[in-house]
Amino acid sequence: MSPKQLAARSCPYTVVIKTSCSSPSYTRDKISLAFGDSYGNEVYAKRIDDPSSGTFGRCSTDTFKINGPCVYNICYQYLLRVGSDGWKPQSVKIYGPYTKTVNFDYNTFLPNGVWYGFNLCPKASLSASSIISLPLPTQPRLSSSFLPRTVQAARSCAYTVIIKTSCSSTAYTRDKISLAFGDSYGKEVYAERIDNPSSRTFERCSTDTFKINGPCVYDICYQYLLRVGSDGWKPQSVKIYGPFTKTVNFDYNTFLPNAVWYGFNLCRKS
Repeated sequence: MSPKQLAARSCPYTVVIKTSCSSPSYTRDKISLAFGDSYGNEVYAKRIDDPSSGTFGRCSTDTFKINGPCVYNICYQYLLRVGSDGWKPQSVKIYGPYTKTVNFDYNTFLPNGVWYGFNLCPKASLSASSIISLPLPTQPRLSSSFLPRTVQAARSCAYTVIIKTSCSSTAYTRDKISLAFGDSYGKEVYAERIDNPSSRTFERCSTDTFKINGPCVYDICYQYLLRVGSDGWKPQSVKIYGPFTKTVNFDYNTFLPNAVWYGFNLCRKS
C-alpha cells in the first residue's frame, strides 16, 4: 500500500510513555503528542494527560491507544508541555500496523510551551532533538542559535544577579549552570559556570546571589541560562542589577532542558 493510500485510512497506535524516576512526583501540566512520517502523514493527540488518574507520575509507565492517519515508518515525534509543574519523560515507544516499532529516549525535563522532540526524517531540514517554538512571547524559550561571546568588551562593570530556585525543583542539582545577558547594542556578559554543588547552590527553594563583572551593558533586554547534566533544575526567577541598566526580572518557573540555551530575548532588534 502506497503512502498516499495510507493517508486516506485510519490506523490504531499504541503509545507507551515512561516517566523518569527523577521527574516531579506528579504533574498537572497539559501534554500533547505528535508523530509522523516523511510523506506528510501525521498523528496528533491534543491532550494525553489526566492528573486525576495519576498519569505521568514519577516512575510510571502509561499506555495510550490512539487512532489517526496511517503512517508509513515513523521518523519524527514531538511532545508539548504547557504548565508550571514540570515533567521529565524517560522514553516514548510507538507501535503501529505500517511502521516499525520506534523508541525515542528523552530523559530530560521538557521546556514549557514549545514542541520538543526528534526529527530523523531523511527529507527533513530539522535535526534530532529539534525544537519548534510556539507564539508565547512572555514565556522563556529555547534558542538554538544563541552562542555566548567568550571575548568580552574592554570596559568592566559590576552586576548583582539573584537567582531563585523553585520549591518544586529537584532537591539539589550537580548540573553545570551558565548565564548570559546583554543589550541590543552588542554588549554581553557571560559567566561560564555559576554552579557550586558543594555550597548547596540552586537547591530547592533557595535564593542565590552572584557578583559578576563584565562589559557595561545599557538596558538588558535578553537573558539565557544553560544547564548541562542529568539532575535537572527548575529556576523560579533571575533578577539582575547593574550600573547602566534598569533592574530586570525574568520569570522562568519551568524546568530547563538539557544542553541548550534557554531564556528570554525581548530586544527590539532581535
